Amino acid sequence: MSSAAKASINKLTHALAHELGPRGMTGSAVAPGRTRTDMNAAVREDAGMVKAIEAYTALGRFGEPAEMPPSWRS
Repeated sequence: MSSAAKASINKLTHALAHELGPRGMTGSAVAPGRTRTDMNAAVREDAGMVKAIEAYTALGRFGEPAEMPPSWRS
């Protein structure tokens, strides 16, 4: 998911919280960073790309699916 899409989901969640919170409704959004999946296997084969991605991630590496709560995994 792109950063722009994550930002949009975050803003939508924030707006819904303000709109629906006074009615007792809550919600959340999950937008994990780069996680090692089959979808990005080709990207991970490019050492230069991996180095660039890992340079700007908080942990300095791809996340692992096992690090996500089961309800977040598909």
